[in-house]
Order: sequence, then structure tokens, then C-alpha cells
Amino acid sequence: MTKKNNIIKVIGADNCEDCVILLNLIEDYVKYKNIDIIIEKIQSISDEAIDLAIEFNINKIPFAIFNKKKIVFDKNTNKSNLKDFFT
Repeated sequence: MTKKNNIIKVIGADNCEDCVILLNLIEDYVKYKNIDIIIEKIQSISDEAIDLAIEFNINKIPFAIFNKKKIVFDKNTNKSNLKDFFT
């Protein structure tokens, strides 16, 4: 059995309101569910962020990657989306 990664990568930018909202949603969900995970914030202009965007066919920020799953923020993103993202 392959061990799952315990790092979630949240890709965003400085002064991005939606980026803060997604990060807060993820942090609140992790805290509420008491999930043992590391949240890594990555700047959208970094090589790693660009590589992840290409790999997962994402063309906007913010987004997050966890165990080969992606979530791309929009105004309707909520905790039920995160439940699917973390399972």
C-alpha cells in the first residue's frame, strides 16, 4: 500500500482575497477534523506552482493540491467541497 502524502499545497498570490479565503477554509477544515497535515503555501509565480498548474490543467488561482486531487477556488467553494478533496 502506498503511503499518502501529508502535505497540502495551496497556491496563491499576495494581496489576493480569494487566496486568503481558500487558505482559511482549508485551515479551518483541517483544524475542525483534526487532520494531521502540513499546509504549504506556494506563490503562484514559482516554478513549482507553474508545474502543478500544468500537471493538473489549472489556469487560475487560487488552487490546492493534495494526494493527486485538486480544488480550484470559486465563490461557491465550501466545506463540502473540502470533504471530497480530503477523501
